Amino acid sequence: MAGWETLISSLGLSFASGVNLYATILVVGLAQRYGFIENLPGPLHALSNPWILGIAGILYAAEFLVDKFPFVATLWDAVHTLIRPLGGALIALAAAHEMSPLGQAAALLVGGSVALGTHSTKAGFRMLANTAPEPVTHSLISVAEDVGVFGLAVLALTYPWLALGVMVALVAIFAYLAPTIWRMLRFLLSCAWGWLAALLGSLPQQEREAPQWLKDQLVKGRFPAEDVRIYRAFSRTNAGGPRYGIGFLVLAGEGVLFAREGMFRNTLQQLGASESLSIAEGAVCDTVVSQDGRMSVCLAKHWAELYRTDFLGASDRNAAESA
Repeated sequence: MAGWETLISSLGLSFASGVNLYATILVVGLAQRYGFIENLPGPLHALSNPWILGIAGILYAAEFLVDKFPFVATLWDAVHTLIRPLGGALIALAAAHEMSPLGQAAALLVGGSVALGTHSTKAGFRMLANTAPEPVTHSLISVAEDVGVFGLAVLALTYPWLALGVMVALVAIFAYLAPTIWRMLRFLLSCAWGWLAALLGSLPQQEREAPQWLKDQLVKGRFPAEDVRIYRAFSRTNAGGPRYGIGFLVLAGEGVLFAREGMFRNTLQQLGASESLSIAEGAVCDTVVSQDGRMSVCLAKHWAELYRTDFLGASDRNAAESA
């Protein structure tokens, strides 16, 4: 390979390593061992060592199995937050061994950064998939990831410039989806804390002060301040905004609203009368659903406990839980 092709190939391998390091090592090592690819940089020849291939194969098999289970896959990703970027950085450095020290340092940093970026994106997607806690979805995602890693690694070794085009397209897709992934991560972290707080009997009584923009909106809507109660919440299905946008569930008089905090503007939307809404229990959060089902708002467990205490009352709450 020429110098630029070698560099691009190493970036493609780093990109793939951030998703599945062990699959990438197997592709490079087997391609070298059986002569499918020629003229690989010298240090990468070490990946064809039977011991390295054997270890990579065992770890790949373990990851293949773990990836099929909700939440377990997220834990596996957390463990690999250092391993995958480091592996991607070392592969890039090995590919750039004939370059100047400055070029090798640049390859090390860029390769590690690329692998960290793809690892973080993968981990975010897998956390997003945890909202569908059944193995079929996770199995399909895992198989798609493996096919993509094998395909990109082979492409990076054989047609580096085409691999570069694929990487640019994938980065554009990741950038487009990044805000949704970030909102989902924030939502899941809030749910994890809310589940623990509710388990310990801690309710967020002291965290119910509305921000000034919401107070102003409520005053404009002529909602008396003494009749308003607020709950930190996330939109789930909402035609007027993004999924898992953060905001407040607001009880104002007999009506319930969702106040969404946006990057450029804040909105206040009607869900309906309090008696027309239903609340469904979930594994990580509870969901308040409008009567027509067109809008639903997620409450972390400690906020949901407070909501039930405030609006259902002790007797109604027991009846609802036993139903």
